Order: sequence, then structure tokens, then C-alpha cells
Amino acid sequence: MAEIDQKYNKNPAGWNISVGRDKKGYGNIHITNPVDVWQIKIDSLYKPNPYGLGMKLGKTENFPDLINLKNNPSFGFRPLLPSHLEKLQQNFDQQQPINSVIDEILNTKPVSLDQLGKSNFLMGPILRSSFQGYVSDKQKELDRKLGRSLDNLLLSKGIGYDYI
Repeated sequence: MAEIDQKYNKNPAGWNISVGRDKKGYGNIHITNPVDVWQIKIDSLYKPNPYGLGMKLGKTENFPDLINLKNNPSFGFRPLLPSHLEKLQQNFDQQQPINSVIDEILNTKPVSLDQLGKSNFLMGPILRSSFQGYVSDKQKELDRKLGRSLDNLLLSKGIGYDYI
């Protein structure tokens, strides 16, 4: 995670995060920047503090089917300006949809966490992914190892079952 944090802060442009489930029900989080792909396998998408393990999978060009980027803004942290907050409040008060305000915010350039300081921000988008394939036998084996390691971690915490 430290590598992802450092690389995002150095260049926050072109990042994407997708979330899906594997066949066993574990959450798969795929994080990409213009160069690299990481996978984090977690025990639950719904727990506030899930258990998980992750690793770098390789280069982005080797995973063309991982994230469908058509018409989707990239992931990032975007400052919420006072004008954004005012528009959001107006829409809430008038019981109007906030889609246009969110679109306006998502069309701004993502910034590093250092640039945000203590300002309000919008984080996202995080895309839902149905990707369950593998681009290679090596990636399939890495995914299997992550799943097995997560099984062992959960078992060591007393919250998993080791199936034989």
C-alpha cells in the first residue's frame, strides 16, 4: 500500500479502482495507474476493516480487459470548492438530483493527498467490475495464492474455515 500511496501522490492522473468478487466470494480490488496493476483480495467488501492481502500483478498493458475506461472519469481525490458545497446544499434543499454537481466535480483534475491538505474532498469513482478472468496462467496462480493466503490469515484470526 505504501508503494501505491507514494505513486499516487507523485502523479494522481490516470488511476482507476475496480471492485468485484471472485468465485469464492472474496472481494477483489484492482488498482491501476498508467503503468502498473495491483490486486488486493479482501474477505468482505462490506466490513469497515476487512482482512486482506495484495500484490503488484504487473504492467497495465497486460490487463486490457480489467477495467472498461470508456466514458468513466479516473479515480482520484478532488477538492470540494465552496461553490460545489453550495450547489449540493441547494439540490438537497430542493430535493433535486445531485448528478450534475457530481459530474462537475469528477470532471476536475485529481490532486495528490498532500495538495488536499485539510480541505473537503470527493474520492472516486470506484467502479464495479465483473472481471473474473485471468490474462495468464501466472496471474491465475497468483490469484490462487492470494486466496489461499487470505484463507490462512482468516483461520489464524479464528474467523475462517480451512476447507479440505
